[in-house]
Amino acid sequence: MAPGRRLAILTNNDEGALTALVARQAGMELAVLADTRPRNSAPLSVVAESRGVPCLFKAECTGNGGRSGLRWISVLASGQDRRIACDALAVTAGTIPARQLAAQADLRVAFQADTEPAFATAPMIASDGTVPWLVAGSVTGAVGLQAALAQGHAAPTHLGITPGPAIEGPVASMDLAVGGLTGPWRARRARDSRVWVDIQNDVKLSDLHLAVRENYVHPEHLKRYTTLGMGTDQGRTATANGMAVLADLTGRDPAAVGATRLRPPAIAMRMGTIAHLRQGDCHEPRRQLPAAAVHHRVGAIMEDFGWQRPDWYGGNGADRDAAVAAEKQAVRQCVGVFDASPLGKIEVAGPDARSFLDRLYAVDLTRLRRGRIRYGLMLNENGTILDDGVVACLDETLFLAGPSSANAGHVARWLQRWHQTEWPELRVSISDVTVQWATLALAGPQARALLSMLEPEFPMTDSELPHMSVAEGRVAGLPARIARVSFTGEVQFEVSVPARDAAPLLGRMLDHALAMGGRPVGLEAWLQLWIEKGYIHLGTETNGRTTPDDLGFGALIARKQAGFIGKRALALPGAGGARREQLVGLRAVSGRLRAGGASCATARQGRPARLSVR
Repeated sequence: MAPGRRLAILTNNDEGALTALVARQAGMELAVLADTRPRNSAPLSVVAESRGVPCLFKAECTGNGGRSGLRWISVLASGQDRRIACDALAVTAGTIPARQLAAQADLRVAFQADTEPAFATAPMIASDGTVPWLVAGSVTGAVGLQAALAQGHAAPTHLGITPGPAIEGPVASMDLAVGGLTGPWRARRARDSRVWVDIQNDVKLSDLHLAVRENYVHPEHLKRYTTLGMGTDQGRTATANGMAVLADLTGRDPAAVGATRLRPPAIAMRMGTIAHLRQGDCHEPRRQLPAAAVHHRVGAIMEDFGWQRPDWYGGNGADRDAAVAAEKQAVRQCVGVFDASPLGKIEVAGPDARSFLDRLYAVDLTRLRRGRIRYGLMLNENGTILDDGVVACLDETLFLAGPSSANAGHVARWLQRWHQTEWPELRVSISDVTVQWATLALAGPQARALLSMLEPEFPMTDSELPHMSVAEGRVAGLPARIARVSFTGEVQFEVSVPARDAAPLLGRMLDHALAMGGRPVGLEAWLQLWIEKGYIHLGTETNGRTTPDDLGFGALIARKQAGFIGKRALALPGAGGARREQLVGLRAVSGRLRAGGASCATARQGRPARLSVR
């Protein structure tokens, strides 16, 4: 929705020029692009001018007017004050770094002259001299997107982590320039009572003058006296300006003034989320797979499983049952292609990453070698199963935890909770990269042959890439991670590539698979293969009181001597014993077992256990 018919833009950075170009492309009329920078420091504004956007440089907005709404603004440029008709005004003064979490660790604020405010001057800071915080991006004062990306890519080296060969430095397709910061404290021509510093709480320049006269000159005192930065944005649009005004009024350096301590967490929310009716997709947007367009093209029947995922493929059979049967047969006899992108992918990096994960998984990870994968259960404090998944050792200081799709976000928060509240001394960095990587699985007797058609740059023989191993390199010219795991009983490779590359790679995989007699495989067929193999399915075969012993993992868990979350609870009398329900396997005598269609008892020391069958 357009904010008006004739738009004026006041900017001190390239975002204003980008807004002007987007507005013009959408058909809006541009009244003026007023840039506070000189022409030679505003390259994108010059580009916008060449495309027909009226531009003024070294400009300052000195006034506005209109009875029932905005009707005009006055702009001072080249010594001339001009009145420009408009009914909407967009203002950008740059971006504010996300410093909320670091502010709680006493991250000190520093302002750089004639640039955006920077909130750190060194890449490593500490709240008490013992707990290091790694800071990268605009929070360090980096000007430009490329500089921020370069710092983020180099950040692991500060933790003693060597990036793998498949991880390359990012390159910005467009490097935005912030430019000089010229906030409202420069607007001397306008009356103080007509200059707003905090639009959300109607805090004006005159209010700040009064606060200083009343001796409220500390940032926290000024904030509470004027309500500056106490709106729903928690100061994101006003704090930098307000502190610069305070420095100017008290004759202090902005760095000496500092800024208020912000409250975490701070999560950005689009105004459209607030403005629209919160129902359907407006309330909870659908999560689409990176290669969703390819799935639709080959006839996928999509269902909501947290993500919009193919349940089955219309081209594989006349109905759901026939299609699922054909998809399972393809995996057993040829090759199936399955999109496993929602599987959790959590990078745990740092010198203490191995020790940290060993405390969370009820399986020994101390001897997990580089390039190998281990399956394990994660328990909560009560000894009940929280999640099951695999852990891959990519390097001595870099591990990849792979929780189940449904629990990916919960496990990421679980890891952060234990690191931040119980073991903050461990040198560990936790990053949930589930949506950054897409995972495509190839399963079946011809899986290796199909993968070889994609020209992987590493060998794939059983001896060089055995079961439960992982490798990094290139596949089809793309940086990739290959995991040799199987949840179907057949040879299986999980190929993870950057999400932006998922669609073209899936297209190539399906072309090769169809030519070989393979098929795309939906979630229903995959789950049936999973159950036939005998793997547990969380939520279906577990509940809030299921322990490892209930699933037959008791002896395996007991072999781990080191402590882990939930171990003490497993020693309690109620955690085991003959009276607990046990998971057992069934074999259908004829036909197929359906949900609720059978129940059975298994003799465990003469005591029955109930089982519902799906």
